[in-house]
Amino acid sequence: MRKIILEKAVALVLILIAGGATYYFYQQGEISFLPQKKEKQETKAVVAEIPISENQYRLSYNDKTDATFDIANFENNENWFGDGDFDFSIYFEGETSLFLSSFNHQKASVSLKKNFDIKDVLNFKFLVHLETDPAYIEEFNLIFSGKNKDYKFPIRDLGSGWNFLVLSKESFSSFLSEKEKRGETVPETEIDKVTIELISRPKVRSIVHLDSLWAEKEKDYLKDWNLNSENFLALKRNEKTTSLLAINFNDN
Repeated sequence: MRKIILEKAVALVLILIAGGATYYFYQQGEISFLPQKKEKQETKAVVAEIPISENQYRLSYNDKTDATFDIANFENNENWFGDGDFDFSIYFEGETSLFLSSFNHQKASVSLKKNFDIKDVLNFKFLVHLETDPAYIEEFNLIFSGKNKDYKFPIRDLGSGWNFLVLSKESFSSFLSEKEKRGETVPETEIDKVTIELISRPKVRSIVHLDSLWAEKEKDYLKDWNLNSENFLALKRNEKTTSLLAINFNDN
């Protein structure tokens, strides 16, 4: 009788030990009594965000060193003369821009003595900041005075803020210079002075800031890029090399 009771007690102890061990491993997650559900796999797109903190970037185009040249940077070390003045607070490149202010239809103009040849030029590119309402402008002209001809480009489509202008040489109007009127023969593509004129409408003031004017002799490089506007890229001198300038304004 004692033997039977002892055997039952041992069996009960073993069952209790087995049950305790099973409960312990269940709590630890080592075993499970129910089939686990397979987690649903989700395909998520990987998005790379590139932070942009600057407003211009340059890539080297060293094989096009003769494709562009600077005309004016509108820095205070350039010998501009006339009605304008340098501004150290609004500028795109360098340290200054040059601003013109016209009130009540009075002409404001600045000029720079500069020698260059526009024979092979296709486009002139110009950075201009308009501080006032575009409707306040009566005339805004870029003029190249040559030894044989004068060339004038009326700039009409300015928006408030920064503007990146692409001015085709073919769109410039040409006029006889005083030397040509006297019958003197000199190359008509040689330029010796740059002038910029601003005339406001009556009873209002118009203010523009000028920053960087340069020339391009080719535009084949645009074929290398999938562009929605040709007014986005430009070749520009960067110290001793030629670079690709990417430029955009006003959240476009």
